[in-house]
Amino acid sequence: MRDARCASFLTCCSLTFRRARSAATTARIIFKQLVEAVKYMHDKQIVHRDLKLENMLLAKQNDIRTIKIADFGLAKKYGQAALSTICGTPQYVAPEVIKGGDTPYTYGKECDLWSCGVILFILLGGYPPFYDESEPRLFRKIREGKPDYDDPVWKEVSPEAKDLLDKLLNVNPKERLTVEKALAHPWMKQVEKEGSKKDLLRTMSKMRTSFKGKALGQQHSA
Repeated sequence: MRDARCASFLTCCSLTFRRARSAATTARIIFKQLVEAVKYMHDKQIVHRDLKLENMLLAKQNDIRTIKIADFGLAKKYGQAALSTICGTPQYVAPEVIKGGDTPYTYGKECDLWSCGVILFILLGGYPPFYDESEPRLFRKIREGKPDYDDPVWKEVSPEAKDLLDKLLNVNPKERLTVEKALAHPWMKQVEKEGSKKDLLRTMSKMRTSFKGKALGQQHSA
């Protein structure tokens, strides 16, 4: 059932991309709901730790305004005990979660905001900000925190959107945007100009490929 609803989410996004003025319009609708859901969880002192496109479902068929967060298998109540388990999905995991080293390293709810940044990057660009077939090399890229903006699709993305991404994909969790600051960011209230249909189709195609890729769906915990 979850796989079917997950596929429905992707199909619905594709249909909405065709109708929307730009990919950013659809991305904003989805992203706002995601961050509001994360705020609700954090207000309840719950950190999800595995936010990803595959865990975003539609409450109503073909309606991206009814996004729900699923799969709380790695969720944790924080505040009572430190979070130190290395867990999540490689493409979406925050750098502080995989920091490594001989000394146990703890992290907090900020890891969810990093995952939100990865999701927004995929919604706008159609591919993940960090990728490598080798997990050790992938983790090294994540810890370096330099998103891949090389694709031509980013020429159509506003500076405000890139600013939001850079502030969410900040390797320093203390400097990363909070849910409140993410919701108040100028891009969240921006009205998009007419986008290029060619660029929208490119984003849709890349998104389908990334969504189906095994690398995006592998979950692990240690």
